[in-house]
Amino acid sequence: MLVDSESASSSEILARHLQLSGRGVIIGDKTAGAVAVARDFEQHVGNEAAVFYGAQTTIAHAVFPDGKDIEKIGITPDLMCIPEAADLVAKRDPCYGLAMTTLKAKLAAGNSVQK
Repeated sequence: MLVDSESASSSEILARHLQLSGRGVIIGDKTAGAVAVARDFEQHVGNEAAVFYGAQTTIAHAVFPDGKDIEKIGITPDLMCIPEAADLVAKRDPCYGLAMTTLKAKLAAGNSVQK
């Protein structure tokens, strides 16, 4: 699974599940660490010319079977991969290439075991 520093919420939860269960390889940059469940409390003052305001508070945290909460910590990938500026200019994605190479190697290893 490819992740980066903007991967958050359910993508982080899925990535961590795959990592802990050994069902996938996480490739990319450290994730955002934004998995807490928050609730908005909206209010207003006045009737016609109302002033709207609100607050947001965390109401739940995702704690994984290993006992860790990744909020504000993020997930460290199994294989770190951060594209260089030259890659972006040339419209190359080395992380996608690494993911495909890793997938092919895992599939080849799986096929040789089944024979």
